[in-house]
Amino acid sequence: QGQLALKSEALAPQIHASIVYPSNILGMWAYELNEWKPTQLSIDRGILATGGGFEAKGYYYFTRYQQAMGFEEIKTVSYDTSTWQAYDEFTGQIDYVATTIAYSEARDEAYGCFINADRNGYNFVKWDYSYFRPSKVIAPIERPWSGCAFSSDNTLYAIERNGDLYKVDLFTGEQTLVGSTGIEATYLGDATIDPATDIMYWSVCNDTDYGLYKVDLATATATKAYDLLNEEQLCGMYIPH
Repeated sequence: QGQLALKSEALAPQIHASIVYPSNILGMWAYELNEWKPTQLSIDRGILATGGGFEAKGYYYFTRYQQAMGFEEIKTVSYDTSTWQAYDEFTGQIDYVATTIAYSEARDEAYGCFINADRNGYNFVKWDYSYFRPSKVIAPIERPWSGCAFSSDNTLYAIERNGDLYKVDLFTGEQTLVGSTGIEATYLGDATIDPATDIMYWSVCNDTDYGLYKVDLATATATKAYDLLNEEQLCGMYIPH
């Protein structure tokens, strides 16, 4: 297993992500784009974006969804990214839990794939991050997304757990297939897009592969950037800029 070092200096560009597995390294970490060299952003182990997470205007917003011995915890939380101190927190409900959320800086809006209130499917939702609640249910989602993110031209891309990449219409929720990566993500993960290159970075976790992949938005071709040597599950991914 690889060794994880405490973050000592800012490096850019990087992916910032909430690690939700394994249990000994929970919390916020920074990952380089082309080399497995994680550095710790915060020692707070409660920053768990198991229900989706994103950064907006200097704050990290996420939903912590946990189940243990019949108890269910749903908390929607914000942290100041300059200090990684908790800023605000609310108790949520099941339709506040997302598989992935993306923030559009151009629109100052967040969208994602959320569990529906009946717990039997998923919805494409506009998320009101200022009030920690859904703003609008746009459309049902047939299959859950593994990750979603906005490109530099403000197009929303979503990648399903089966590896299919789509463009998503923000107003109707219509998904237009770009192609298939041929890779499946079984467990929690996420995706983000580098606005400088429009390359999607996708955290893939299945029974045989824990890796960070680069995905071509034009063709859906996926190329592994590197293996996640501690079998990390990266959620709530974003690239600060």
